[in-house]
Amino acid sequence: MTDDRVIDDAPGEEPATPRAGRLAIVALAALYAVLLLWNYRDVISPAFTYMKYEFVVESPVLLAIGLLCSAAPAAFLPLTLDRPSSLATWLLFLLLHVPTCLIPLCTGILDPFRAIGMTAASTVGMLLILFSLRGPVVVANPRRMNIRQYDLFAMGGLLACLAIVTASYGFSIRLHSLTDVYDVRADFVDAGKSEASILAMYCTTWLSAVFGPLMILLGIERRSSAKIALGIVVELYIFTITGLKTSLFSTALLVGLYAMFQIWPRLPAGVKAVGAFVGLVLFCTVVDSSRNSIAFSTLFTRRLIITPGLLSGFYHDFFSTHETLRLSHSVFAGLFSYPYSMRSTQLIGEVYFARPNCSANVNIFGDGFANFGYLGALAAAVITGQLLRLYDRLAIEINRTTAALLLTMPAISLSNSALLTCIKTHGLGLAILVVALMPPSRETAAARVSAAGRASNAHSPKSERDGLPGDADEPAAIGETFPAGEQSPSDEAPATVPFPPRRTQRLRSRRTGRTA
Repeated sequence: MTDDRVIDDAPGEEPATPRAGRLAIVALAALYAVLLLWNYRDVISPAFTYMKYEFVVESPVLLAIGLLCSAAPAAFLPLTLDRPSSLATWLLFLLLHVPTCLIPLCTGILDPFRAIGMTAASTVGMLLILFSLRGPVVVANPRRMNIRQYDLFAMGGLLACLAIVTASYGFSIRLHSLTDVYDVRADFVDAGKSEASILAMYCTTWLSAVFGPLMILLGIERRSSAKIALGIVVELYIFTITGLKTSLFSTALLVGLYAMFQIWPRLPAGVKAVGAFVGLVLFCTVVDSSRNSIAFSTLFTRRLIITPGLLSGFYHDFFSTHETLRLSHSVFAGLFSYPYSMRSTQLIGEVYFARPNCSANVNIFGDGFANFGYLGALAAAVITGQLLRLYDRLAIEINRTTAALLLTMPAISLSNSALLTCIKTHGLGLAILVVALMPPSRETAAARVSAAGRASNAHSPKSERDGLPGDADEPAAIGETFPAGEQSPSDEAPATVPFPPRRTQRLRSRRTGRTA
């Protein structure tokens, strides 16, 4: 159900010079693309050539086109955190679009015609996501819980998932070495092949992507150390049983993003977000090159950024010359027969890595192409944009920073997993439900009280509104409400909650010299 309230430009930090902010974000995006190529050429490719991380540039002109297309959508990125989906669009641009445009152009696996097609599809897809989020947001009006009800819901969901996971995997917290996580992950996957553990595997991702971050964010918002500690324990527990590094670093990521939004308030949040990734890639490249190491680049740039781009090229190469899937393994299983003997992730692992047990997951663009070609990639972009717009409609009345950060992990999963998998398994659908039930922020609640006061004030007799007879031309006193459609002298909205009438009379008496 929706009401008639429309939010056009939601309040948020505004850059002092929007044009300068726009130029800065485009320049940083171009620098990010160049640094990513540098990191891939000098650090990643020499160390991982045996895993198909090859650096082969057959056409410098084609690479220049890729650089241009990778940075072009930055001109349309949101500058500020004006709505909750803004952070998700920055992450999709940095982790999905840029590597999809660039990395396959450097592997030599695609001929120029198909390489241009994939780059164009990624650019158009990113623009479709950005344009679908422009314009006013019609605020949805779900039946929200109050704070006590919501705390029971959040805690109940977390404990229920935790009980299911511990019943299948036991409970222990142990920090594995980052070199041992692949063995831990293999054991986790093997244990989850039984039907009894399928629900437990769902619950692990829901805990890691939604309920754990939710507890941390609620703890930060309400200054509750107990909630923060509970969220951290949940993330460490999921890392213990799964070996997923995203669970290990998610707390640091959330806290870092929260701090980034608080510092340098005059600097647009979009510039800060893109600048942070520029700094990350530059740090990994310089430190690893100077130390003749791959530690930081392997941990951050290779798995988080470069691998999704590499796999996009492999999917594009294979399914441009073989039969597409047409979702025959999923929602259209009754309409089409599945054309292969193994799952697509195993198929790509077998063809390009000679490892059929390798789970070569791909992002929403690559998966869309694998199912319906270029139309599938663009359709995935349109659906993603509409889901983010729905998230905005449901989350615009709650604390904006909390809502934006809650979407962080599902947004990252969109850069390395199929869209339907992200909705069902990786927390995107659950995050939409969570924000739909979340209580409104204090600012929204105060605005509602103020709006109710203005509506009541507009329909009451003038003598009751003013508290004094005969002051038709006198401006309202400090703290009074204003009739619907008018603005306070300070042009700040919403107006404050009205003072009690007796105090209003005293304030006006001091100014006019009358005695109340």
